[in-house]
Amino acid sequence: MPTYMVSFECKSSDKDYTGFFSKIKEIGHPWSNDVGSTWLIGHLGNASTIRDILKRHLDKEDRLLVAKLARKDAAWSGFSTMSSEWLMRHLS
Repeated sequence: MPTYMVSFECKSSDKDYTGFFSKIKEIGHPWSNDVGSTWLIGHLGNASTIRDILKRHLDKEDRLLVAKLARKDAAWSGFSTMSSEWLMRHLS
């Protein structure tokens, strides 16, 4: 299953983003959130589909980036053993 990076910046301090985070967990199988506002999710659709699903839960001034990750070209540092194992399983 392809792995996508979902990165966002929520600009509205008074908006409840619970629906946004719930939707990431709902559509991402599996998912990982070890870097603040960046999530890694497994999804069978394409980046545009993921963007369109998630942007319904954001304000117009919020920013969202969805990018498919290359499984053979990934590097990371500073992650726990459990997170590193997740990354190796899904990006190697």
